[in-house]
Amino acid sequence: MKVMNRQYQSRRSQQSSSRCSLQGTSRDSSCPSKRKIKKRNNNKYTSNNGNRADHQNNIEENHFDTSSLDETGQVESDIPGYYYDKEKKTYFKILPNTMSCVSSFVTKETIRKQEVEKQRLLDLKKVEAGSLPKTQQQKKNEALNLLSVLKSVQCGLFTCENLMTYTARQMCCVLKQDEEWPISCPTQLHLTLDEIQKMEVTTSRDKLICVSSVKSCLGQCIQLLAVGEGRSLTRKDKKLTYITIKPPDIVLGPVYKKISSLCLAPTQSLSGMTTVMYTTVCPIGYMPSMIYMCNLDSPTTDTMTIFELNLGFKTVWSAAWDSQRSRFSVGSEQKCHLIDAATRRRWTYNTCNSDPLSQTFSPNSCNILYNGTRSGLILVHDARCQGQIKAQMKQHHGVGCLKLLQNDNHILASDFSGTICLWDLRKQKVLMKYKGLVNSHYQLPFHVDETETLLCSSGSDSYTKLWDIKSGELLKSFPPPYPASIDSFPVSIYSQHWGKVPGNAGLIVALKNKFVTYT
Repeated sequence: MKVMNRQYQSRRSQQSSSRCSLQGTSRDSSCPSKRKIKKRNNNKYTSNNGNRADHQNNIEENHFDTSSLDETGQVESDIPGYYYDKEKKTYFKILPNTMSCVSSFVTKETIRKQEVEKQRLLDLKKVEAGSLPKTQQQKKNEALNLLSVLKSVQCGLFTCENLMTYTARQMCCVLKQDEEWPISCPTQLHLTLDEIQKMEVTTSRDKLICVSSVKSCLGQCIQLLAVGEGRSLTRKDKKLTYITIKPPDIVLGPVYKKISSLCLAPTQSLSGMTTVMYTTVCPIGYMPSMIYMCNLDSPTTDTMTIFELNLGFKTVWSAAWDSQRSRFSVGSEQKCHLIDAATRRRWTYNTCNSDPLSQTFSPNSCNILYNGTRSGLILVHDARCQGQIKAQMKQHHGVGCLKLLQNDNHILASDFSGTICLWDLRKQKVLMKYKGLVNSHYQLPFHVDETETLLCSSGSDSYTKLWDIKSGELLKSFPPPYPASIDSFPVSIYSQHWGKVPGNAGLIVALKNKFVTYT
């Protein structure tokens, strides 16, 4: 037994020694590789620390190199989720847009507002300095002078109509900001008007009808302002004429409902008076929608209302007045109602299950009614054929405004994308597109001058633009004199006969609680 135990112990000792030898050789063979790995890692750490130090030194030396411009021209930071302010030379974390109400926080919305404001100030400087890029029409007008135009007229190469359009374009291209007229109520000092939301002009171009909000309450007021011609011999720019806007003596309102639509409603019984028709909608929904017809030239507020009608608990989007038959059309929820003002008889017309956002009657043929729907359709109705659609045309987005030209063959329509199209009603095709207006989903109006030469509109970026109707070219763009706002957009009207004075051309822009004139 002793011999067997000794043999077993000798075997165990041999196995343990062999294991130790194997472990030693493996440790010795693995040591160089581990040393190499440690050296490499040390090199990596030192290189990363060096790069970080160099990068930090570059940031401290040149702050403007830490941000770059993308394809759209917006500033992008080299650190994702952070915005670098060049003026303060610091980084700010970009928070969600829900925090944009706090002025100290930086969000995508505040960054966008800063870029828009910088562009607006830059455009204002360019307009004042006259360094804006000239359009093709301006280059053509510079090539022509008055003597060459008069010679062309005498030779028969230039018609009188071309001469009128030439003068209109020339006067449009030299417009500059002139005066500012704040809105007020001299006889009703308890009302403080806030913003001008809607604006219409009479056919004689001597009066403006404006819908303004009231600061102290949720109501709205309707004003009738007189537009005239002023003369001065002590002006710096040596202009002899300019536009004057006189505040009214009486204000209709406040109306404690939302005025959804407003249009002129001339009648034969009140010829020479300024009569308007407007619709009201209760934003809460506990009061019915109403339609009113008022005489704004009335000496007292008690005698202003001529006609009123309850339309029920339905949303009213638009309204149009037929002066020849004394009837009106109301665009309600997915329907259009034609109502006789005397008998109050009602007819219903099909709008293809879409809300009629805009309407207009034909001035030459009183039986033809045009509707612009939310689905982008332009529908033509004949009042003598109830329930039938005479013709329809399609735009890509909802039609928010319609204007029929005097020849009764062409109609202008604007949609929510900002595109204004000139349609030929005989061929039912688009003849011209007026591009450049910024819009996403708002119902923005546009206006045409009395000679149907120029088209005027303001976009959601508060820039006012003028186009040539015949050529479709953008003649001029006016940046807003005040910072742009999402809540209120300017309303602009251009005319060549302000105050019934031929040649008294100018642009009136209603922005916030002021009128800005360009002459």
